[in-house]
Amino acid sequence: MSRTTAIYLIVLAFIIGFALNSSAQREDANLFKNLEVFGEAIEEIRKNYVEEVNPEKLIEGAMGGMLSTLDPFCAYLPPDIHKASQADFEGVFEGIGVHIALTDEGHIRIYSPIEGSPAFKAGVMAGDFIIKIEGQSVSEIPKGARLTEAMKRIRGKRGTPVTITVLRQEEEGTREIDITIVRGVIHIESIRGIRKSEPGEKEKPKWQFMLDEEAQIGYIRISSFSESTADDLDEAVRGLRSQGMQGLVLDLRFNPGGLLEAAVAVADRFVEEGTVVYTKDRKGEGERWEAKRSSTYAPFPLVVLVNEATASASEIVAGAIQDHHRGILVGAPTFGKGSVQKLIPLSDGEKGALRLTVSRYYLPSGKTLEHKADSKEGRVVPDEEVVLKPDQARRLYEHWRYQDTGEKPEAQEGEKEPAEEFTDLQLEKALKLLRNKISVEAESSA
Repeated sequence: MSRTTAIYLIVLAFIIGFALNSSAQREDANLFKNLEVFGEAIEEIRKNYVEEVNPEKLIEGAMGGMLSTLDPFCAYLPPDIHKASQADFEGVFEGIGVHIALTDEGHIRIYSPIEGSPAFKAGVMAGDFIIKIEGQSVSEIPKGARLTEAMKRIRGKRGTPVTITVLRQEEEGTREIDITIVRGVIHIESIRGIRKSEPGEKEKPKWQFMLDEEAQIGYIRISSFSESTADDLDEAVRGLRSQGMQGLVLDLRFNPGGLLEAAVAVADRFVEEGTVVYTKDRKGEGERWEAKRSSTYAPFPLVVLVNEATASASEIVAGAIQDHHRGILVGAPTFGKGSVQKLIPLSDGEKGALRLTVSRYYLPSGKTLEHKADSKEGRVVPDEEVVLKPDQARRLYEHWRYQDTGEKPEAQEGEKEPAEEFTDLQLEKALKLLRNKISVEAESSA
């Protein structure tokens, strides 16, 4: 057997090992024929391309291209990226801290920076498009490998810098912005309050959750859903209860999602009984999660804040609360991501993993979520719509950054003094609704 033939057979076996994982696929003769053509193409590239190529790079590119034909949330993760991604849900990893995906048009979109991360502190915003990494245009990367290659170039050891160029939509139009970020160790803190306490001699600043002392209205912001989210939420609610909380603002704005099980657990805290969410795969089969009375908080007036970057797991929580009439939703229509991804290791993770959409989730009303451009269809639509302009959304991000770091607002370019204190119109509306609700309940019980 020649070396060329041996390599061809190894590559073919490599691909077949990935692709043939069901009896239906084994019976598909066309698949075998296409795999043979694929193996032949790799061999021709190896022999005739103007420069020497790495066969593993070809395979990675082919895998990425295959996954990119499905939906923006499917991807092939090479071994190093797979290993790093597993740490994301554990709450600690190294990098700049952004959630990215490949759009249908082939753009790298930032769905949300992780709060407190280097990217968040550097001013990266949800909705930004990464157009360059270290000066190189991402459009020069083959589309099939674009998402994987972008993740590789952005991640890195803590203490090392990376410069990304983002395209941002502003009121005056789009603008390119160069942002240099020093990579760091990212600790995901999914539960946040309205402000941080003053640091003590021996204690670090802690989040404070009482928003309105007079009306006794609490405020809890969930920035993502991880393994500890429900337990951390319980702790915050217990603290508010001990202070006499009469109502709560639950903020899910700019929450890109996370673990489905964590979202179900959080929704279960507010919904007493009935379906929280259910899923269906391609065969119409799936799972159903029901609320447990034992897990539910004693009732109190509730307002949930959502916006166009509230996605996936956070939409499950918002949708369940709305469908069960447990609280009032305020803000802008959500992102609309009703698909469930599963991380499927290849060769026990040695060859990376597939991030594959395996089912869709459905809200208790039977509605599924699928983003439709310039339409409210396929989204969770708030009961009270209050939409922030791009500049207002930017100011909200800055406001949260100052809360997290303890920094003071700085004057913007062309200003002699910092802009006036930011007014969160969506939060103001939530407070107004809760104050009225608490007042009415107090009068009826008097």
